[in-house]
Amino acid sequence: MLARLVHNAFAFYELGLFAYVVCGWFLHPVAHRLRNRLARWYEPLLGPIRSHVPGPRLGMAVIDPSPLLLFLGLAVLKGLLLSILVPPV
Repeated sequence: MLARLVHNAFAFYELGLFAYVVCGWFLHPVAHRLRNRLARWYEPLLGPIRSHVPGPRLGMAVIDPSPLLLFLGLAVLKGLLLSILVPPV
C-alpha cells in the first residue's frame, strides 16, 4: 500500500516534470500561467542542477541537461525507497 503510494507520487511528479519541459519549448516563460505554476514545483530542484552542470553549446543554443539529470535522480531515489518498502522475496 505505501509502496504503491510512493510509486504513484513519483510517477505524478515525473509526469509534471515532462509537462514542464514541454511547456518550456512552446510557451513564453513570463506570460503563461501553467508554466509559472509548474515552475514553482520544479525550479527549486532544476536550478541547483543547472548551476553545477552547465549544458553543452549547440551553435547559439545551450542544451539544458538538468531535466534529464532530475529524471535520473528521481528514478534512483524511487528505486531506493521502493527497495526499502518492498522486501525481496
